[in-house]
This record gives sequence, C-alpha cells and structure tokens, in this order.
Amino acid sequence: MYVFSFTIRNPEVGQSSQPMFIETQGIVRIPRIEMERAQGNSAPLLIAGFKVKNIGQSNPTASAPNKITITLSSFASLTGSNILISGLIGSDTRDDGNIQINCSHSSVFGETGRWLQRNGTLVLSLVSVMQSDTQYILSFVLMNPARSQASPQASIEAVGQISISKSAMTSSGGNAAPLLVAGFVHAEIGQSTPSAETNNTITAFFSVNVLISASLKAVLTIAGLSGSLTESTSSLMLKFNSSSIFGSDARWHQQG
Repeated sequence: MYVFSFTIRNPEVGQSSQPMFIETQGIVRIPRIEMERAQGNSAPLLIAGFKVKNIGQSNPTASAPNKITITLSSFASLTGSNILISGLIGSDTRDDGNIQINCSHSSVFGETGRWLQRNGTLVLSLVSVMQSDTQYILSFVLMNPARSQASPQASIEAVGQISISKSAMTSSGGNAAPLLVAGFVHAEIGQSTPSAETNNTITAFFSVNVLISASLKAVLTIAGLSGSLTESTSSLMLKFNSSSIFGSDARWHQQG
C-alpha cells in the first residue's frame, strides 16, 4: 500500500465533503473508481459551517414578551465550542447569565444561555456534540422595546475547538422578522375647512411597518378630535382608499 499526503487551504464557507475519485493514465491504465472517504469531520474537504441558520419571532407588539426561535444545522459536528448569535439589538431584556433556553436537545445546548443586552448577543455553550446534518430548534424569550423598530440583521458564529466565521442569519419575513416591533412609520392628519358650523372632511394618512390583517383583529383608533358637533355613532361613514381592509364605516365618540 502506498501512502502520501499534501496540504491545501480550505475555503471560507462551509460545505459537505463531495465524492472523490482515483485513476491512472499512461501505458498502464487503471479505470476511475470512487475513493472511500473517511467518516465524520475527517471526510476530505468537509468544511465547518452552518447549513441552516434561520431565526424568527412570535410577537411584533411593543413592550410584549417575544419568543425568538432559531433553527440550526451544521456541515460538521461541533464540540467544545460556543455558538454566538448577535445583532439582536433593541430588546428590553437586561443582561442575563442564565437566560432560559427551550430545546428538545437540551443535552446538546443545556437549559440556559448567556444574554448580553448591549450588542444583542446570545451565547450558547455546547455541553455535548452537535451532530452534523441534524436540525436543532431552540427558542428563548426577549421583552420587546416600547418603541417601534425595524428588524436588525442577526449574525451567527462559533468559537472554540471548531470555529465558524461570523455570517448573516436567514430571517423570517413579515411580522416574524426577529425583533421587528410594530409601529407607525408615518402618521398625518388634516381637514378640508376651518369654517364654523360647516361639514369638515378630516383626512388621515398613515403607514405601518408590520402587516395588519382582519385575522389579527386590529382596531385603529384616532384620538384627540374633540369639539365637533357630530354626535356619537357606531356607523360613521368613511371614504377610504383601502375599504377592503378597514370597511366603509367606523365608530365615532364625540368626546374625542
């Protein structure tokens, strides 16, 4: 048996080990065959990296508990490493060295992690081997801030015996985007006339940073319109460019 070795430089991104072949050419030709590869992390050109790195949330409401859910899968088995999920900036959850982690694989991730509020980082210390090509789903709860915000870009990396360079996670879309907190992007109101004892059309313009649908049973309230002569009614007619969303009438309270 002949044995030789050589050194090459691994790529920057994770990948699975691919089939490899051997053959000879020349006067004595040996047909090409697939080589038997080493198993596990010894498989040639298996590069550590996160195959799946998804993140989402349960609740975009301001000042409300919000379950952050993370789905992970790795090309290589990981052991003796810390997984850092960063960029979750804006929550009202203070530093916590024992934040509760919910996961069906608690034997891998343990039951707690370390939360750092300032840079929005969750540190997960592996307590046993995170197997390759295995999907892990874990979650933890943060408190949303009182003010609205766009979803920040979350990143993930691993440090320790096997390191994985920092890279962007794949965020869920819509209201499930992590740490997207609902709020008004624009809100403006005006009137058609200042004349006394005259019908006056009030026009409101607004936009929001989340999806609002009938299934969410959202109620839009505009307050402070005090002083009008229009009596309270449950069927104030609306002129709307989105009547299919809000309907054609509204409830009016004269007191404003």
